[in-house]
This record gives sequence, C-alpha cells and structure tokens, in this order.
Amino acid sequence: MGRLLWVVLAAGLVWGGFGCASRQNTNAMDATFIRYDTNRDGVLTKEEFVQHWQDKQRADTAWKKIDQEGKGSVDRMRAKSLPPDIWGDIESENI
Repeated sequence: MGRLLWVVLAAGLVWGGFGCASRQNTNAMDATFIRYDTNRDGVLTKEEFVQHWQDKQRADTAWKKIDQEGKGSVDRMRAKSLPPDIWGDIESENI
C-alpha cells in the first residue's frame, strides 16, 4: 500500500510539473505577443513586430519564424500554436 502511494504521488508531481511548464510557456507567449501587438487588436502584423527591433534584418528573420504561412499577420490563436522556443528566442532576440 505504501509503495502505491509513492507511485501515485510521483506521477502527480510529474504531470503537475508538465502542466506548470506549459502554463509558463503560454504566459511567456502572451506577454511577448501583447508587447508587440501595439494596437491591441489581437492580431500581430509584420509592421507592428518590426518596429520594435533595431536590426531590421534580424526582425525580418524572426518574423518569418512567426508568420510561417506568409500572410503578413498572425492572430493570437495561431501564435499559441507555434512552438514555445520560437517565442523564447524572440523575447531574448536570439534569432
């Protein structure tokens, strides 16, 4: 019985940890998206994005990672579906 309790507790910690990391990634994406979405319409355009960057060539490279479909804008739902490391790279300007 004691062994089963430890297994259940360990599983809860593992799954709980993954959920927490997922929320942190979503929060980081939200914060980054909001920072760049200057008119707060829930759609990030290339113009809004690029204006925050000193190096326009790096901004263009970063934008291509976000706007993978080449539409010129990305809504919040599409942004949330992108891999979290893209947003981390953008936030740190590690492009």
